Amino acid sequence: MTGQNCMAFCKDYLYYGLGDGSECWCADTFHVPATLASNEHCQTKCGGDTTQTCGGSWYLAIFSK
Repeated sequence: MTGQNCMAFCKDYLYYGLGDGSECWCADTFHVPATLASNEHCQTKCGGDTTQTCGGSWYLAIFSK
């Protein structure tokens, strides 16, 4: 998985999230309460491109388009 792959996969959604190096999640809303975590929790390298980070264990790096 890479950020670009996940963004393309989630093209019909407002948000996409990367987790644990290989997970891609798509959504139009956040569940409340969503909590902003420190970037140190999202340092797992992406399986498809190890120059990118793809969230962490139990943490999603979330992006909007």
